[in-house]
Amino acid sequence: MATAAGKLWTLSGAGPRKTPSSTGASSRGGAVITGAEPLSGWTKVHAGVWKARVQNAVFTDRNPYTTLVSGDWFDAGHVAHLGDVYLNGKSLYEVTDKSEVYSPKPSAVSWDPDFSVYVR
Repeated sequence: MATAAGKLWTLSGAGPRKTPSSTGASSRGGAVITGAEPLSGWTKVHAGVWKARVQNAVFTDRNPYTTLVSGDWFDAGHVAHLGDVYLNGKSLYEVTDKSEVYSPKPSAVSWDPDFSVYVR
């Protein structure tokens, strides 16, 4: 769990007992807390479509790409998994049908409709 105090984030689940870890940005908007790792071995499948495989052994507790987002706070009209893929620092949009990968359409409800055609 992370809580903000000014520009410093306190991570209560990290660090020695009763001594939480703290982190902050070295520049405005520069802090990113992530479990992401670069993925190599991408192969071209089709014009504008690439794929890479990740072995389940990479994940310690569960595979986030097969685990659905859930909770009483999550009320979405779409399927969402815990795993994510980023392109140039931006999260790709999740789709549920392979045809949407080959023929993506801009999302009218996206904050960034032009980028919403980048899907996973």
